[in-house]
Amino acid sequence: MRKDVKPVIVIEQKGKDFTYTMKTPFFSRVNSFTIGKESEISSVDGRKLK
Repeated sequence: MRKDVKPVIVIEQKGKDFTYTMKTPFFSRVNSFTIGKESEISSVDGRKLK
């Protein structure tokens, strides 16, 4: 059943700031970053990435 579920991805921009949201019935993940600045985000499986 999970392989049949497609995530809803929303990307929002406010100037140089971006927010990336991925939603499924099972989880929701939100990452934010600013262009030109190093940031840490979480992958789908929860790993931290720089």
